[in-house]
Amino acid sequence: MVEMSHLSGDQLKLGFAGDSSNACIYLKRSAPDTRIQYLTVLGDDHYSDAILEMWHAENIDTSLVTRLPGELPGLSITTNSEDGERSFYYWRGQSAYKKLPDILGDRLPDADYLYVSGISFAATLPDKREQLLALVGDAVARGSRLIFDPNYRARLWTPEAAMTMIHSVLPLTSMFLTSDEDVDQLTDDPDAFLQQATEHCGEVVFRRGNRPCSIYREGTQIDVPAQTVDAIDTTGAGDSFNGTFIGQRLQGADVQSAAVAAHEVAAQVVQHKGAITPRD
Repeated sequence: MVEMSHLSGDQLKLGFAGDSSNACIYLKRSAPDTRIQYLTVLGDDHYSDAILEMWHAENIDTSLVTRLPGELPGLSITTNSEDGERSFYYWRGQSAYKKLPDILGDRLPDADYLYVSGISFAATLPDKREQLLALVGDAVARGSRLIFDPNYRARLWTPEAAMTMIHSVLPLTSMFLTSDEDVDQLTDDPDAFLQQATEHCGEVVFRRGNRPCSIYREGTQIDVPAQTVDAIDTTGAGDSFNGTFIGQRLQGADVQSAAVAAHEVAAQVVQHKGAITPRD
């Protein structure tokens, strides 16, 4: 989507972002030899052109992107508090993404791994969410391994609707990445939530901002310290962590080494306005 970030006063910075897009960009940077395909719907406008150019510059395969005449991407505006924490304002009603379930037909393309977030479901029309879930389930049944981050956004749906979907997605999930922010908004019983996740998923990553993250795998818990920096914008921090962690794991890194690398990238991201840092 189009991302507008407040700089100072009424000055805005134009960028392009979206949680799964951000994660895929950082995944590709972390694992440059890995083929990353992005699946979505865009319009035929100037901003959709610019989004495609961004992905091409990041070596993301866009062959699965559908473009529809007359449609537009979504829009978000982010504001930041003094400690860098962000707030989102969305204009998604006319987003071309809403046409995705019907364009997909009866199956997702074959893939070794499938990265989906809660926003993928939340931004889908409510009467199409079960259709998207069925497509994900079919992909898993055909051999794709699902990586899922609930990435809850209260402006998009209720905790009850999100938890209903999460309960359906967890049994399909191989790697589950979440945050204390998500858990605090979604449930009054974080321990039970994490217990359920670890029962279903082979690898669970629990991010805690600038505090150590916890990784649950094969009955063990590993805590990995984060880097402490002065944040100016936390937009994209979790996505950059996810993408880097996944990229490192795909290349054979152990979970601790992957988390150290992911914390390092996230620390760089929060010192930059916008979700995507310059490549240099």
